[in-house]
Amino acid sequence: MTGSRCTPICPDGVNTVLLTGMADDSQGKALVPSGKLYQPQDIAEALVAMFGTKRVYRTLPAWRGVMLRTTGVFPGPTMRLEPVMRRWGARRARNMR
Repeated sequence: MTGSRCTPICPDGVNTVLLTGMADDSQGKALVPSGKLYQPQDIAEALVAMFGTKRVYRTLPAWRGVMLRTTGVFPGPTMRLEPVMRRWGARRARNMR
């Protein structure tokens, strides 16, 4: 098949059962929140806005994509920040309740 494209969107935390069902002290939940939970409608609107553009993918928030690309280029040094990011995310998750 030609002309087909996949347009991924990578949100940080979305207010769905997947996230809200995680234990508050879980590693996954601690690494997700950026201080704001996106609503499913926010994600749908961001995805629709990508149609017709040349964007390959999008992260929400944008800084999360920068962090992921940095991890790909410098995995060792960046992964040493994981405990810090986990604590930061856990604190943000507590504040979102």
